[in-house]
Amino acid sequence: MKLSNQVLTTLSGLTLLLTSSINAFDVEYPEYRFRPFSELNKKQKKAAKDLGYTEASWDLPLTADVEYYAWYMHQGYYDDYETYYPKRDFDASAATLGFVDTEDNTAEDIWDCWQNHYYSYGWAELVEYDLDSYASALGWTETTWDAEDLADDDKPESETKFYGELSNEEKTGALGLCYTQKIWDYTSLPFCMDSPQPHKNGKTCDWVSEDVSRCKGGWLKHCSNTCGSCDTSGCEDSPFKFYWSTNAKGKTLFKNCKWLQTKNKCNPSKSKITCPQRCGLEGCVSI
Repeated sequence: MKLSNQVLTTLSGLTLLLTSSINAFDVEYPEYRFRPFSELNKKQKKAAKDLGYTEASWDLPLTADVEYYAWYMHQGYYDDYETYYPKRDFDASAATLGFVDTEDNTAEDIWDCWQNHYYSYGWAELVEYDLDSYASALGWTETTWDAEDLADDDKPESETKFYGELSNEEKTGALGLCYTQKIWDYTSLPFCMDSPQPHKNGKTCDWVSEDVSRCKGGWLKHCSNTCGSCDTSGCEDSPFKFYWSTNAKGKTLFKNCKWLQTKNKCNPSKSKITCPQRCGLEGCVSI
């Protein structure tokens, strides 16, 4: 969804704490971007303000000017306008907020996906990076995507829909451009999270995000962010046996939420995310 004048909505349901970098897509979450401003430390708050955020715009993704520009545009922007932005270092501030090179992604990958949603890319760039199919699924064409000042009547129908009104094909397209239900619907932080643990059959929330029709059964609880089921399943334990570890003998161990609680293995953040009830994720009622 290119940025539009959709009606803003606010979160009145679950309040879940994002504590680590969890990805249900090819491009992982920036580590701190989806924590509410009040939960950032002093250094992170300063970095956010240096990038032009206020507390209100931080807590409502898609509303800050900084999100309208791709990574490469910021490099020149901050360099060329140093007079207007003294003592601000875009790279350092972004890195403080979790936009860093990782084993799988560069800082630019993460920024352009989760901040900019490829809004600043031309259609040719979408094609170059195999993103055009996602935009096409939402009804965009090369002509409409690259048009300047496109009239509302010429925009795809998906632009007027809330996430729940999108078809499965459109939802899959939205996910490919790093829009979860909460981001698409302009919902305030905090958001719920997907389990980072693979199902015992090896499938993960990445697999679910490739086709939203897979969001059924236990996957609605295991991948509540990807499936847009935060308000109904975000605080429910995954019903699956999932990968836990590989022991010294090379044997793969699969466990479930009951085992984690019984064996007191709820300390790692990945455990609380997968089993929010049994492991007492903040904002969820424990059992």
